[in-house]
Amino acid sequence: MTPKELELLRSLDGRLRKVVEYAKQFYNFTVIETYRSHERQEELYKQGRSKARAGQSPHNRFPSFAFDAVPFPCDWNDIPSFARLNGIIEASAFACGVPIKLGADFKSIKDMPHYELLEDKKNG
Repeated sequence: MTPKELELLRSLDGRLRKVVEYAKQFYNFTVIETYRSHERQEELYKQGRSKARAGQSPHNRFPSFAFDAVPFPCDWNDIPSFARLNGIIEASAFACGVPIKLGADFKSIKDMPHYELLEDKKNG
């Protein structure tokens, strides 16, 4: 992992960090975003790159309940590589006992690089 990626992982919830570390054994990918400040979230919302306003995204929690990851090397048009990464992350989460939601499964937009922790509504 690069120093930048290690720094990003420090702001990620430990359960998701475990998923990332497990998945890296099987596929070459890079985590590109974890925690987002409210300012960054608003910036992405205004650019149309996020549907969530500041405080509404699991990226806005600290430690972050979400991360974005891309296959390495990244080709944003290589949908099969993103689909493979989705499968690896989903299988890794299952193996680690961590419930997640994939951005690829969102109804409003297909956010292929996005993964988030499913919260326990009673305890989360």
